[in-house]
Amino acid sequence: MNEIRKPTRRRWARWALATLAALGVLALGLTLVSAHLYQGPRTLDAVIAAMPEAPIFPFSELTANNRAGQRAMAIPLWLLRRQGAARAETAFLCVPADPVFLRAWYTGELTKADWTLATNGQQRLVFVKNHAAIQVLIGPRRDLLTAYQLVYLDGLTDRQVAQLLAPARVDAPR
Repeated sequence: MNEIRKPTRRRWARWALATLAALGVLALGLTLVSAHLYQGPRTLDAVIAAMPEAPIFPFSELTANNRAGQRAMAIPLWLLRRQGAARAETAFLCVPADPVFLRAWYTGELTKADWTLATNGQQRLVFVKNHAAIQVLIGPRRDLLTAYQLVYLDGLTDRQVAQLLAPARVDAPR
């Protein structure tokens, strides 16, 4: 009679190794694809050109991991463009300034330029003007430098602008 054999440890180990290899190939493939999906600005002059309405804090420089950060943002930026945004750009910068001062500077500069503050968080600021948005993510201060990320979106749809300007919902406790 034909007996059903139980899987041996060796078979299970091969299956686990093959699964791990497949996941590794998938991760490598996603990394390569995302690198081609978004080729963001690589110099400070390119950042200024790519984000014409976003002010750059004085003495800012691109961080050493700007390209890696841009690759990580490739898929979200691509999705924003697929949903209707005509332009979606990001840059990772650092500056020798206090995070609180950096936050106050961006709030002042953008509100002076008629941008509406849509999200006012400790680390995240989102401003909207017409069909464009600027997001500033401010990190903690390390070694006298504060890292921050600028995301510039232009050509947003009416629905996207309405979502950005909608008050944040807070779920009631149950």
